[in-house]
Amino acid sequence: SVHVDDPFMTFWKGIHNHVRVRNNFMKQMEKVFVLKGWSQLLPGVELDYLSMRITGGTDGSIRIDNDRFVHKLLVKYGMEECNPVSRPLTRELLQILENEKEAGELTDAEGQLRHQGAIGDFVWLSQTTHPGIAVAVSMLGSFNSSTPVSYDKAVKSVLRWLKGTLGQALVSSATNKSGLEWTSDSDWAGLYGVTGLTKSRGGRIAKYNGMPWLWNTGLIGIRQSSAEAEAFSMSECVKAAMHCEHVMDELDIDRKAIIDIGVDASAAISFANNT
Repeated sequence: SVHVDDPFMTFWKGIHNHVRVRNNFMKQMEKVFVLKGWSQLLPGVELDYLSMRITGGTDGSIRIDNDRFVHKLLVKYGMEECNPVSRPLTRELLQILENEKEAGELTDAEGQLRHQGAIGDFVWLSQTTHPGIAVAVSMLGSFNSSTPVSYDKAVKSVLRWLKGTLGQALVSSATNKSGLEWTSDSDWAGLYGVTGLTKSRGGRIAKYNGMPWLWNTGLIGIRQSSAEAEAFSMSECVKAAMHCEHVMDELDIDRKAIIDIGVDASAAISFANNT
């Protein structure tokens, strides 16, 4: 048997009688699979897709948000009335957690499970609609096996940041035709002064017509210089971009012939240009 959860299908309106083509396609699907039903994204209609809310605008824009899930988390952790903050995690709070971990000041098994559960909630948001907490979630995940007693302060800090994102969303504008854009960056041993960690962190984000749709962050090992860290992150971004190009070609999606990657390090740019 085949089990498929929440498939998403598009039908190009440029096809002659596209409505009839769509309806015939769905009838053929119903002959092969047991379908619970299907909904169409129309202006003013909300779709629940993988617990995310997708809405279409009359101007052709598409909006994706997770406000309902964020509100559910605020209620779950008793933070409905909290004040928003500008950063999900500060260096000072990370230092406290690291000091407690080094001193062996760890929470009990119940507290550890609560911390892991919160990280699981945050991971979902960081992978779907909230790239702004990706770095914080990655850092806090390092405390899953040895959870400091002040873990709840970090959880509340992330929740306060999430409170400030209510009403925000990923938006695809019908008038934005910028196409596929990539950006890579790195932080050379950025946590050395906080945790003593000598590894660097890299990250990348991709946008299509101005809307972020893919992002990633993680440790990239020990690098000898900031230039090497930037070059490594850029190379990882290039690999992801090349893979994405193949997928776009398979789906017949228009793309630029040259991959645009934003890099803010002149040394990495020179390395890429072999100069």
